[in-house]
Amino acid sequence: GDDILTPEGRIDRLKLGSIVFKDPQKRRQLNRITHPKIMMVLLQRLLRGVFFGSCDLTIADIPLLFESGKLSWLFAVTVCVTVVDPSIQLDRLRKRNPELSKQECQARIDSQLPLEKKQKMADIVIDNSGSLEDLSEQVEDVRRDLMGRLYGIGMSLLQMLLLIGGSTSIAVSSKFYSH
Repeated sequence: GDDILTPEGRIDRLKLGSIVFKDPQKRRQLNRITHPKIMMVLLQRLLRGVFFGSCDLTIADIPLLFESGKLSWLFAVTVCVTVVDPSIQLDRLRKRNPELSKQECQARIDSQLPLEKKQKMADIVIDNSGSLEDLSEQVEDVRRDLMGRLYGIGMSLLQMLLLIGGSTSIAVSSKFYSH
């Protein structure tokens, strides 16, 4: 309702978050409202990237990739960027959102699938527990792996494009895990 709007008529994300992360029913209601539109925008952008993009890979950063249960089929490869230590996850979220209490941050984390479950569902896991240098090395390793998968099957780029219609799509689930 209007109680989550700013005086300018925009959604106050803090107010909305305080409602939906305390009440799973309200979160499901919000997801029912927003997810169809988000899915349409995602599909449009993926199709544009895959069929009309000039890059070999199309990457989508999807915070609720595994929670949705509806999106992984769109991607040739899924990558989960995660941390091993839950305290690092909480600390990073608190630093990024200093206006949230520790309990509010934990509620947001608890609303997602456990990290271990996401790791099992992903094709590739990147551990973001270390330094930016460590992360950069892992990302480069994954990039080389993906390019090997793309070009290492004995087909020319033209044959690959004709076969799959464009670039390979990759999903990255990383919402609360960035430095």
